[in-house]
Parts: sequence; C-alpha cells; structure tokens
Amino acid sequence: MKFISKITLSLLVVGALIYAGCKKIQSNPATTSKSGATAAQNGQIAVNLYKALTGKFGGANINNGLKPPSNLAMGHNSKVLQSVSALCGFMLDTAFKNVSMSGDTTVTDTGNFKFVFNCTAGVVNGYSLDDSLSNSQSAPGFLGGVFLGQHYTAKGLNPALTQFLINGQINSAITSAYQGPPIVTHSLTAQYTLAGLTVDSSTSPADITTGVATFTITTIDVGPQYGPKGTTTSYAGTITFLGNHMAKLVITGVGSYSVNLITGVTTQI
Repeated sequence: MKFISKITLSLLVVGALIYAGCKKIQSNPATTSKSGATAAQNGQIAVNLYKALTGKFGGANINNGLKPPSNLAMGHNSKVLQSVSALCGFMLDTAFKNVSMSGDTTVTDTGNFKFVFNCTAGVVNGYSLDDSLSNSQSAPGFLGGVFLGQHYTAKGLNPALTQFLINGQINSAITSAYQGPPIVTHSLTAQYTLAGLTVDSSTSPADITTGVATFTITTIDVGPQYGPKGTTTSYAGTITFLGNHMAKLVITGVGSYSVNLITGVTTQI
C-alpha cells in the first residue's frame, strides 16, 4: 500500500530530524548551537510543523484551502463549498490499520481521520480536524514507534475562502527501546499550540502570513550511560510566522533562528 508506506517513511523522517536536533542541543549548547549543521537541525522544528500543516505526513493539507483531505472527500468535490448548506455539521470519518513484515520486523501502521464542516449563518466556512497517525515496529530486541496527532479548527476569512485562520494543537511522540542487555530506552514528546495562524492558500505553496506556534519538547533517555535515574531534558520556544514562507524560531536558552519553511535554510540571528 503506497499510501501507508509514505506515511511510515514520513513519520520516521520527522521523528529522526526532531530527535537529532534535540539531542544536539542537549549535548553541548554552548558550542554546537552556532554550527551550520545544528542550525539546520534546529530549523526542522519549524519546517516539520509546516510540513504537517501541508499534508506531508498525511491528513489535511492547507494547500487545498478549506477542503477535506482527498482520501476523505466522498462525492462533494464537484460542489461549491459555500453553497452546500447541507454540509453544515457533516462529518467525514475513516480509519485504517495495516500490519506488514520487513525482514524480522513487524510494522504496524494505524490512522484515524475525522473532519467536520463548520458553518456561520448556514454557510460552510471552515472545518474541525482530528486526525492521528502512528507507526510501530517490533523486532527481536527492539521496540519503537512514532505518533502524530493533529487537532485544530480552520475558519475562512474571505468570501473565496482562500484565506483562513487556524487554531489548535499538533502533537508528536517518538519512542525506542533496546532490550539489551543492557536495556536502553529513548523517548521524545513534542506539542505545538497554534494561535492565530493566518493561511493564504491562493499562493502555491500556501503561505502562513501571521500567527505564532508555541512548542514544548521533552526527551527522556534511560540506560547505564545516562546515570541511575536517566536523563530528562525539557525546553520550549516559539515559531512566529512572517509570510513569504519565512518564520522566526526561538528556542529558549539556545538561540533564535530565521527559517525558510520551504528550503529549510536556517540562519542563527
């Protein structure tokens, strides 16, 4: 199933990139936060949020404006969105699960998408989205998983519905456990809170012109090399969207960066 494979690969990539950046920040912030490689890794915190919003990891895609994900649209694509008052409160809901083998590894992909049309005065002008994607892998001596959840609302700002406002949350978690001996486990949890993100989907790709996303990220590492109680690192920051596919990323206690959300080019400022 190509759709499942794309999700699996995307989730693993987002997990690897964020985790690499976090570990680099933790290891030696005084000397590594200014390096080009580390700046690029840190910039992935902003780039991956943009990728999540544009459907690169599955689910809704702001490039499509206020339309449901293509895999959920069931016969409504030919209608003009504003004219279909019958869609008010209409819900599209689907789920999937796929289990496969890769060598000695069992791979399980699951997902759930829930998309509800919202209206003002009987006219469709937005949606509420709840979707989740997960990938777990089990092999002799190893367990791992990646999770991505998106929970937000989008509300139209102009009659053509090419501009809209997003508020809500995007969450992710990454876990791995090596059964040893010795037993070593790693985990990362990240939460983005989206406040007043103004999207212009009339451009290609869609541009986020204003708004702020705050984030918190926590990593936990357990194993002999991490001390008797393991190592927990938590930090936070903000992503301020500036338009023209640019954002300012601030990681508290680490630094500030200018990030191109399309190319990933990141510069410390």
